[in-house]
Amino acid sequence: MKAEGVTYVVAPYEADAQLAFLERNGFVDGIITEDSDLLVFGCKQVLFKMDTSGNCVCIKREDFARVTELRLFGWGDQQFREMAVCRSLVKG
Repeated sequence: MKAEGVTYVVAPYEADAQLAFLERNGFVDGIITEDSDLLVFGCKQVLFKMDTSGNCVCIKREDFARVTELRLFGWGDQQFREMAVCRSLVKG
């Protein structure tokens, strides 16, 4: 990244909180990752499974209301986090 002159930030610990902070404060428009935890951190737009051609899956929090397997319409960040915690306990 240095060689290409790309500005970047190194997270002091786990990157999830740093990335969520950067998005929440308007420093980035979205995040490219393989880590779905970023949705639990409240990120609004996350790009997954990006290949070398730039193709990827984009998940936006605003689209959660269209999910048919779960009724997420009207859920806030707190409810979404609680659901994720319960799910992780079940998966164990």
